[in-house]
Amino acid sequence: NFVLAYNEYLMDSAKEFNKEGEDRYFATLKSYYTFQDMGLNSLSEGYMSEDGTVTFLNLKFSVPEGEDEDDYIDNFVNYGNDFSPGEYVTIGFTGLRHYTIDIHEGTGDDMERMDKIVVPIAMLVLAYVLGNLPIMIIPIINIIVMIMTSGVFMYPISELIDVHSFTPSIMMSLSIALSIDYSLFLISRCAEEVCMGHSKQRAIINMLEHAGHTVLASGSTLCVCFMGMLLFPVMMLKSIGLGASVAIISALLVNLSLTPAILFTTYVGDRLLHPNKYFAMLCCNDPGSAGRGKIKPKNTDNEGLNEAPYDLMMSDEGGDLLEHELETPLDEILVDVGEEVDTEDMKASIWYKMGKSLLNPKKGAICIVIILSFLIPIISFFPETIHSIGFDLIIPDDSIAYDTFLELSEVFGYGTMSPYSLIFDGTKSNSKIETAEAFKFMQDTISQLATLKQTPSLESFSGIAVFDGVSVPFNLYQDAIECGSSTSCENEMYRTISYLAENDANSPGDYPIATKIVTALNVDPYTPEGTGWIEDARDILDSMSSNKYDVHLQGSASVVYDVVETVYDSFPLMITITTLTVFILMGLFFRSIVVPLRSIITIGLTEGFVFGLAVLIYQHGMLDWTGIRCFGSTLHGDISWLAPVMSFSVIVGLGLDYDVFLISRILEYREKGYNDESAVLIGLYKTGGIITAAGIIMTLAFGGLLLSHTITLNQWAFY
Repeated sequence: NFVLAYNEYLMDSAKEFNKEGEDRYFATLKSYYTFQDMGLNSLSEGYMSEDGTVTFLNLKFSVPEGEDEDDYIDNFVNYGNDFSPGEYVTIGFTGLRHYTIDIHEGTGDDMERMDKIVVPIAMLVLAYVLGNLPIMIIPIINIIVMIMTSGVFMYPISELIDVHSFTPSIMMSLSIALSIDYSLFLISRCAEEVCMGHSKQRAIINMLEHAGHTVLASGSTLCVCFMGMLLFPVMMLKSIGLGASVAIISALLVNLSLTPAILFTTYVGDRLLHPNKYFAMLCCNDPGSAGRGKIKPKNTDNEGLNEAPYDLMMSDEGGDLLEHELETPLDEILVDVGEEVDTEDMKASIWYKMGKSLLNPKKGAICIVIILSFLIPIISFFPETIHSIGFDLIIPDDSIAYDTFLELSEVFGYGTMSPYSLIFDGTKSNSKIETAEAFKFMQDTISQLATLKQTPSLESFSGIAVFDGVSVPFNLYQDAIECGSSTSCENEMYRTISYLAENDANSPGDYPIATKIVTALNVDPYTPEGTGWIEDARDILDSMSSNKYDVHLQGSASVVYDVVETVYDSFPLMITITTLTVFILMGLFFRSIVVPLRSIITIGLTEGFVFGLAVLIYQHGMLDWTGIRCFGSTLHGDISWLAPVMSFSVIVGLGLDYDVFLISRILEYREKGYNDESAVLIGLYKTGGIITAAGIIMTLAFGGLLLSHTITLNQWAFY
């Protein structure tokens, strides 16, 4: 009784809806009960399960552009929820609008989870690495200001273009990761300068000159990588690229202005750079130390000795002397010569020992061989990547709407719930579709499609030319039209064909020039097997030539499939332009050809390794034994088409981020006169721990999306 009442309510709503305006509003309802009332039993059977326990009501409607359709849908949903006898009948709602709601709610949950879990953990790691608890107020302020700045910049953009629901999650991840990352680079350098005895003013100047240059170079290349997504002919990816670029630009503006401004203030800056003993104890650090670096004791007898080499290097008179002194091997460098280096502490560090081994020709070669031996087998799986367009990957796994769709698909078939439409169109010759010639062309085309394993018989097709598993002769169709669709026509098949022609299949008017044949696959259209049918069907359609009629495949997975194919056709161009741009930027930053070449090779290996590992995990189920959902193979053993596209820019950008930080420091020491080996060892010693900490923080920031209920975001976070 409830379902009948609900069906009647929707029917009345659809009729009332259509009265709003002739062409501005449109609504139809198809269900078991509506077709039963019309005496169209053959159509009604498709809306009721064989045991009579499951049925679905198919409501379609449109509203004028600019009007909010949510109010209309909410009325239908509220009526069903308010009057549903939950003890006897379970009612569920599904469709694109409900998917969108679930995706937006999932995005909100992801952002809230990152605020509560990821940010505090990342801050604790940052506090330990810096060894200075009070100074943690700077990255916290930076994150808040950066999010606000991103919102201010992004709002007018969102007024001009549609912003995809994934964009806020990606912007939030970047905001947290980059703000903490850049704060770490800047603050650690300033703290190091203060620990070496430089004044606060000199420390901030050196911080901006060196670490600021690194942050600017890193942010610029990362922004270029994401701007490369504008080359994709899909607004969804354009919006993600724009959102990420806005987050990066905001990170640069905030960190390069607000961080030095806070440190430069007389009272606040001094307190932050010289914490008391209680805060130092919390970070396992020496009282009064600005960071992890050891405080260099002042020597009153040789006051200014530590600054002398720096000042001498900046003068014309001392250039040759300093270069001569600093070209000596590292083992002979004194602590007080040039840039202050605690040689004993450095020699005891893992970074120095690792660097010495890698700089040894034999050991370095062995290390490269071992690394490549590990990388290449995994990279070899990269070509096996299967890109999926399945809804199950982009909708949260706790989506009630998608669960409803799956339940209906299990009962009625995935192809029935996501059918295709074959559009036979006589527009090019202004030819009527109601002719014997048109019927023959339609039936010949459908017979060819019925040879495919996903549509193995005529029962997969329904329209004016093929119905209920048999071809409809043109003369029978003419009789059906003459008989009409009302119950006064005693032949049910005639009534059904007439109904399809009048209400569902043919183009409107007395001279119909187009019609559609509904096509239901026996597999999920969004799986690789389903998309394979699109390719085979289009080959057949291309081979079926007609001077009067065109055939178009529309609906179901075809639109998404075409979008993905277009994106991946553009992907090589995007990769090429991004790589060339990065090469030019890196060359300009370091005035070198070798540095960008080496960066491109190492990042290419990183990309190949990550993409190959994703195939092993998500397609071959390498980690299924762990039972961890975010590392489990997907339902159909494939990878969301979005994940590799979005992750390419991040991997390239972050790879360059740490590359620039390390190379900049090595170059800094080389320009101060250290020989190649010494510059590499000191640069590695100074930055190794910071880069590792930054990588951990970045992993936490993006890894927060591994907790998302959306598989696409899980896979993107893994990349």
